Amino acid sequence: QIQIFNFVYNKVALNLTEKENPRTQTQFEDSLITKLFSFQFVNSYASFYYVAFFMTPVEGECGYGNCMTNLFVSVLIVFCSRLATAHVVKVILPELKHKRRMKKETEGTQRDLSFAEKEYTLDEYDEIMGTIKAYASVSVQFGYATLFVAALPVAPLLAFLTNYYNIKIEANQLMFRYQRPFPSGAQDIGSWQSLFEILGIAAVLSNAALIAFTMDFKSHFRIDATWLKILVFVCYQYFVFAILFLCKWAVDDVPAHVSLQLKRQAFIVNKVIDHCPDENNEENANPIMAFEGKDIPIEDTDTSDNT
Repeated sequence: QIQIFNFVYNKVALNLTEKENPRTQTQFEDSLITKLFSFQFVNSYASFYYVAFFMTPVEGECGYGNCMTNLFVSVLIVFCSRLATAHVVKVILPELKHKRRMKKETEGTQRDLSFAEKEYTLDEYDEIMGTIKAYASVSVQFGYATLFVAALPVAPLLAFLTNYYNIKIEANQLMFRYQRPFPSGAQDIGSWQSLFEILGIAAVLSNAALIAFTMDFKSHFRIDATWLKILVFVCYQYFVFAILFLCKWAVDDVPAHVSLQLKRQAFIVNKVIDHCPDENNEENANPIMAFEGKDIPIEDTDTSDNT
């Protein structure tokens, strides 16, 4: 159900964004990304938040004895179903579609298609929606792996295995199922960076609430005081936020060796392509320009010192 609603809303969000008619491509992508992320966040995680925090007050009890077990089973099922769905959507359906197109292209002819003709029959890669859909899928999985890791500690491992599998699938698609996309550079990943940071903050708050309010304190600490739960919630989140702040402060966004190579590249471009003179040495920057306008005698014989 979650996958179906996400698929349907992808079409709706694209249609709404096209009707908005943003002025630039960046504004178009940001508007589409915001719509997709907002809907997928609610559609993908609302049921888990209900199980974690609202099922007991509303229904009186959880289906598996306690809400943590119920949440564990729910997230595990979604992880497995996403893997199966990805295999069908990214492997089986494109293979069937490609075979159908090849049959249509070769109908009525007996000769084999040339390499160029086979390349022509491949699907065109949507450089906008293809990238956005890939990031949207990764963001949803990142939420599953972090928002409820207190209930499913193996979620990061499952996410790693799933991502490894998806990398192989997407690499195979780009090589054998799509025409070669035109390479283009990008300054960063755009709005996705902010959205991943929001998910990280939400993950800290979500797991703090799971540990403090959903976990059975009576069996672990032999105490069920509200003040203790609030204390655990506050202390946990500030402790994790402090670690995140220290990591951001200690680790540079751009590694030192990458920064050095970028400076070298900028220097070479500055000198070789832009022909910019050296600082405070404009006369000697170009040896030919140094003798411009001067009367230099030209000798008929070699007057250099041969000794």
